[in-house]
Amino acid sequence: MAVGIGGTALVFWCMMIFGYATFGRNSQALILNNYHGSQDLMATAARLFTGIAIISGYALMFAGLKAALFSLTKLDRPNVEDRERKQRQMSAAFLAVIATAACFVTEHELGTVIGLVGSIFGSVVIYMFPAFVSNSLLKMKDGKGNTIIKPFFPGERLFNRLLVLFGAVFAV
Repeated sequence: MAVGIGGTALVFWCMMIFGYATFGRNSQALILNNYHGSQDLMATAARLFTGIAIISGYALMFAGLKAALFSLTKLDRPNVEDRERKQRQMSAAFLAVIATAACFVTEHELGTVIGLVGSIFGSVVIYMFPAFVSNSLLKMKDGKGNTIIKPFFPGERLFNRLLVLFGAVFAV
């Protein structure tokens, strides 16, 4: 995990440094917007691959959204009458709303959407979710009432709560 996270951090760090070194204070949030339109074949190819990455990433995000919506509406339970038809209708309705909204998103707003989604999900995945899991594990008890997992250091639960707070502030 350390190699994977470190490698990802290195790639992002390099892109930020090289983008700033190339365009200075004129760097835009979506670095591809700094390059000329159709004359630059490499920038056009990068835009194409970025589009493919965004489109393929949505399936993963919306699979979780769909599962959460089915759970909230109780359509995930096997005893629901005509469950599959209702799930298909809800899925189609959400896809229609999302597709309609996507038609009105400009390239400039796309950078904002990517930044917003990245900050929220990044903060949840990096700071908040691990802290929630750690505190849940620290609260677990065996049949005799003894804690199953001992904290690594005194104040670990407080530290986890601070991580959740930091993640929320960082997302905002």
